[in-house]
Amino acid sequence: MYINTLKISLIIVFSFSCSSNEKNIRKSTVIKNTYVVGKKNNVDKNIDTKILEKRNAKFNKKLFNALKRNKLNLALKAIAQGAELDTYMGEITALHYACKKNRMDIAMALLEAGANTNLVAKDYSGSPLIAAIRNINVELVQALISYNAKPDYFFTLKHKKKGKVLIEKYVTPLYFSTVLSKLNFDLIEILLKARANPNITTSLGNFPLKAAVYARSLILVQLLVKYGANTKMMIKSPSKVSFKMSLVDYARHLEKSVKNKKEKVKLGVIVDFFTGEKRIENSGIFNVKNR
Repeated sequence: MYINTLKISLIIVFSFSCSSNEKNIRKSTVIKNTYVVGKKNNVDKNIDTKILEKRNAKFNKKLFNALKRNKLNLALKAIAQGAELDTYMGEITALHYACKKNRMDIAMALLEAGANTNLVAKDYSGSPLIAAIRNINVELVQALISYNAKPDYFFTLKHKKKGKVLIEKYVTPLYFSTVLSKLNFDLIEILLKARANPNITTSLGNFPLKAAVYARSLILVQLLVKYGANTKMMIKSPSKVSFKMSLVDYARHLEKSVKNKKEKVKLGVIVDFFTGEKRIENSGIFNVKNR
């Protein structure tokens, strides 16, 4: 009788233990499944938020370490484990860092995984597209455009001039590409083909065609005009409301002020372009392809 009672007790305990283990396994499976669903749909109802944040922070750190070391395999592993693609580490995102450091392979992996191409850095360095333009990485610029980077996405630029810090708002990737010390016409044309607006003016009164005149580049002037730049745009001063100057007068002003003969010739040709396009076209100068 005692033995039978003991057997029954052991069976009950064993059954309870199995039932408890099954529940734990099911609960674990539910949590895992919920994590996967939550990752896709941003719903994490059955998981403690703090646990998720801690877990994500771990993988985010792994992703940034992979970026710093330029290790594609480690970056792919961190992405697969659940690193948040658009989280900020300091003042920039992972994609921005990859573009800034010319990590082409990792940048492509982030793009394919769905990283946001239009998030702006908190340090006034713009979007990933601006970082790629700054490095004159034509291939990366093309890739970002193909992954929905906006060619007219504004950002704010910080200037240092005569000891003063100037804040310039409404800067576009196209305008930024026209003020680089080394112009890249292929890069600029990629932006123009992506329907970048060549007539957007910044808060300081700057726009691409004005920058092209200042750069003494007839080729750039021609390229911008080809894609819709308005040669009748007026140069205005944000500090002097009454000040207005046409592009041709601006070119003439620069032509008079420079002493270098080559610079004078370049500006003179631009003046001729604004005042007599047919004459220049007939002379063979008006040809964007001959660059």
